[in-house]
Amino acid sequence: MIFKKKKSGRENIGERIRKYLDTSLKEQFSPFHSGIGSIEKIGRGENTILRVISNQAGQRFVVRFYPYEPRKEKALEHCYVSVLFRRNKLNTPKIFFKDTSAETRETFGFDVVIESFIQGQPLKMEQLNEEPELRHQFTEQLRILHSVKSTSSGKFWRVENERKQPIPYFLQRSKLYLTRIGKYLTPLNAKEQKYYFNAMVRLSELLKPVNTYNLIHGDLQPHNILITPGREIYFLDFGRSCYGFFEEDLIEVFYGIYMSARDGFNLFLSDYFAEDEENLHSRFEKTFNFFSAFYHLEKASSSAIKVRKIQEGRRKSLQPDAETKFLRSKAERSWERFLLVMQQVNI
Repeated sequence: MIFKKKKSGRENIGERIRKYLDTSLKEQFSPFHSGIGSIEKIGRGENTILRVISNQAGQRFVVRFYPYEPRKEKALEHCYVSVLFRRNKLNTPKIFFKDTSAETRETFGFDVVIESFIQGQPLKMEQLNEEPELRHQFTEQLRILHSVKSTSSGKFWRVENERKQPIPYFLQRSKLYLTRIGKYLTPLNAKEQKYYFNAMVRLSELLKPVNTYNLIHGDLQPHNILITPGREIYFLDFGRSCYGFFEEDLIEVFYGIYMSARDGFNLFLSDYFAEDEENLHSRFEKTFNFFSAFYHLEKASSSAIKVRKIQEGRRKSLQPDAETKFLRSKAERSWERFLLVMQQVNI
């Protein structure tokens, strides 16, 4: 049977996953030859659907289902980045199996990646503050990650690399985010949008051209950084990994993990810049406001768009009213923080 994707094709994704598990996966992946045990839903991102699946022997695996998009190749990209991380001695789940065959894509509409299940808890600010050794490990891992460099910015093999010229990319996205915010979140007329865009242009002037770009994770939220019972740090989910500016990851750490708490973050920075032969700490201080402003713009725009999709029925939600309220609150909070950055730099 050839699967023909309908406009509402995502609605029957559960059935397609179940059928794939009961047929193709049992045949192709030896740990499941004797049958599948339990299946646990553990979330759904923008580009992937996750399940924790055990076999009859009780072994647990994370199975990632990527709705197939020819121009993105998300599954292959995830595998590539995972191998790149592991090659540089960074802890990531081990990949056991991938299925990107034409048959699976045509029949089920997705690609599949199976990796090891990591037992652990999301990284918390309190742990970094109370456990200096854990903080040292985290900063060392990030230094190793950022030491992997490329002369080109952007994704790894995209046909269209929108980040090929990073500063114009940031400004183009800023303009788009301001348009979305003005349309879906808070009334912003053309004059106000232009004012804030010009402010971003002025802040971007502190971003000096560089010869090489750092490998970054791109989404260092607590749920993407696990602490195992043995106190090892594991990185998960590489959908936003690319070659860019190390500052992007540090800003994620400041707002996503330290929740803007300066005292703890300063300890983190002291560790991260302990060996700073290139004077990167000074560079970070100069570019901090630009990357902070861009971070908040992106978050505000993203949450506002999700609200819009729920309202239009393009985003499934079990509790649409509650999720809409939560997302709108997030968007408003991010917008307020963007305005605070503008105030702090007197723009």
